[in-house]
Amino acid sequence: MKIRQIAVLVSIALCILFASFGDAQAYSVARANSYILAKQYGPAVDAIKKAIAINPNQPTYYNNLAVAYSDGGAFKSAMATLDIEKPLAQRLNNVNVWYTLGNAYVKLGDLNNAIPAYKTVVQMKPSFAQGWTNLGAALQFNGDVTGAKAAYQRGQSLGDPLAGKNEAQLEAQLRQQAQAQHQVRVGGNPNVSHMYDYYHDVQAGVDPGRQY
Repeated sequence: MKIRQIAVLVSIALCILFASFGDAQAYSVARANSYILAKQYGPAVDAIKKAIAINPNQPTYYNNLAVAYSDGGAFKSAMATLDIEKPLAQRLNNVNVWYTLGNAYVKLGDLNNAIPAYKTVVQMKPSFAQGWTNLGAALQFNGDVTGAKAAYQRGQSLGDPLAGKNEAQLEAQLRQQAQAQHQVRVGGNPNVSHMYDYYHDVQAGVDPGRQY
């Protein structure tokens, strides 16, 4: 049985459990997660909206709603959802909220909002290695090579192996670019087809109280 199928079954089991206890909020979240795993984004959106109606001050719900919208192709709705989550993150001032918000912006390709979110993360928690790595990736793909290298080095010094891998790939790309410029006297940015692979992902249903 594939991992996704197992996850769907677990989510369904949680739905049944929460329903038996009458926990409407947890039931809606569990249903939403099962729908997202099954790639049924319309029902997922409806389920998350029900959870938000019960608890509108839970930032993870808005993040998950944005994920459901974006995975379903509704990018404008996803961005509008993050616009709601951002002031909530500012009010709560929680490192995990800012981290998941940054990741959501990355998923939508909005680096101009992702970078400040990640900078807030590492300012609040300088020992957060994954925060430095994701900041480095956002800076890299936004054209700030110097800032990216510094962030990667900080992430690597804190024990994140992805930071070292990203920096090595960046150095290799810069060498290839320099060689191409030397040979044909033309420049250009490296074409990286899988930008999101450079980031630590946060899946729908992340625990907002999780500590790193």
